[in-house]
Amino acid sequence: MVPLLLVGAAAFAAGVFISKFWKQIVKFFQTIYQKLPASVRNKIERYFILIQKIGNGLYKQVVKLYEPLYDTSIGKFFRGLFGRPQYRETVSERIIDDPSEIPAHIRQRVDDYYMADITDEVEEKLELKH
Repeated sequence: MVPLLLVGAAAFAAGVFISKFWKQIVKFFQTIYQKLPASVRNKIERYFILIQKIGNGLYKQVVKLYEPLYDTSIGKFFRGLFGRPQYRETVSERIIDDPSEIPAHIRQRVDDYYMADITDEVEEKLELKH
């Protein structure tokens, strides 16, 4: 039990130390990186790209495996524990043959934004001014 407490205290102290000097640590690694030869920097960049691709692939696999659990009772249980999603949208589309099926407020919007050809009216007004 005592060694476990010592390991925990050491981890906490390391976390405090790193958080206190984080900007200096980052600056130190940036200066070292700039002083490396270009070939070594290219290798480091390729390794980071490889790690990023592996991480993205792993994330996609985890989502693919656990997405079916979303609507099961287990998923509902965990959503109840950790909160429900704040936004969920379902979009459906259908063809409407009869315009009377469209709600009045939507028809009004369509009528308000209807583009009409007013060239003749404008020409007449312009001719009256001349």
